[in-house]
Amino acid sequence: MKTKSGKRFECIGMIHLLPLPGSPGFDELEGLQPVIDRAEQELDIYVKTGLSGAIFENLGDAPYFPGRVPPETVAAMTRVVTSCLNDVDPFSANGEFSIGINVLRNDAISAIAISKAVGAQFVRVNVHDGAAATDQGIISGTAHETLRYRKAIGAENVLIYADVRVKHATPLQRRPVLQESEDLVARALVDGALVYTGVATGAEPAADVLSQLPRVREALPRTKLLVGSGATAGNIASLARLAGGSLDGCIVGTSLKDGGVVRNVVDESRVRALVKAIEAEL
Repeated sequence: MKTKSGKRFECIGMIHLLPLPGSPGFDELEGLQPVIDRAEQELDIYVKTGLSGAIFENLGDAPYFPGRVPPETVAAMTRVVTSCLNDVDPFSANGEFSIGINVLRNDAISAIAISKAVGAQFVRVNVHDGAAATDQGIISGTAHETLRYRKAIGAENVLIYADVRVKHATPLQRRPVLQESEDLVARALVDGALVYTGVATGAEPAADVLSQLPRVREALPRTKLLVGSGATAGNIASLARLAGGSLDGCIVGTSLKDGGVVRNVVDESRVRALVKAIEAEL
């Protein structure tokens, strides 16, 4: 979407999937249809309100695997996304719309496999390099495996969106934001975007992190820089100011939900309010 200054600003909405087969919350009697129906409803809202894209994520599958998920999760996510794209077809309505896949907690391999199957444009990886202490234990980045697997299956067109100091995690080695960002691009070969989050779902990034993004932008002029949590219609302008005009977009979930509750359904009026704020204030 375009801001009032004419700059393109990428706004990506989260589609938090209801529990999938194999997870504790999955309803065997209802099956996958309620998951598909809600995901289609939310994708349709994002398309018609003019968002730039959507990320399908298995949020309902808590507690999450620290690494590779089982095959039933991969199969279910592939079916859900395929059904959504067949019924909504976001690309015909919005030529710039993009689809992303995030397999929690940190299964980039499965995310790339799903992306290859459904035609998604990017994956989000929470811990792409380095290591972090999380509620799933110690998670280590597997960029070496991810990039080789992507090449092996001919999915180089699926871009990597990687988190810097991802939420719900503490880096085992704390480095300056600029160094972490540069390493992700130069050494872990991130080719899509860097994502900056707060400490938890729905929390905005710290001001001291955002204030360093102008230096990141100068060092990495070709890499997109996104806020990955905490953006709302009320604060998106202030987040952009704190980042010194270096933001290329945001990934939004919680603030778009009914009542601002992450597990609720997307509220179209909240999406429109965010779009209006981006177009009018940035």
